[in-house]
Amino acid sequence: MKHLLFSIFLFSFFSSSAQHCIFPEYKCEKGHNLATAQPDGDFDNIKVEKLAHDSLSTGFLIWVKKNVRAHRHEFHSENVYVIEGEGEMVVDKDTFDIKPGSYVFIPTNKVHSVMVDETKGVMKVLSVQSPFFDGVDRVFVE
Repeated sequence: MKHLLFSIFLFSFFSSSAQHCIFPEYKCEKGHNLATAQPDGDFDNIKVEKLAHDSLSTGFLIWVKKNVRAHRHEFHSENVYVIEGEGEMVVDKDTFDIKPGSYVFIPTNKVHSVMVDETKGVMKVLSVQSPFFDGVDRVFVE
């Protein structure tokens, strides 16, 4: 019984606090509920909102209407978790479907792209890049 109560406590603590930034010193000024978050204003194809960062990683919430052009990161790895939407992702030579709940790890220097299935709506993903990401090492490829 103690284990069950402790498990319920841990689940309720992490499921509620996981949606909020509890360390403002890491540049996260407000709490985030990723499930209900909406982009500010209209956008043509891609909207990026930085969630938080430190010297080791940067977290973004990204909305994609159509596609993400093929590119690579010279010094970064990227973790992508799909929250909404469906589509096709290419990483290096592998092509696969992604949908809510899909997780993709993209190693440094691997070319990757996304094509959104527009009939399923806008894709929303959590992207965590490591180390700190400022966009300088993003290289687009043909």
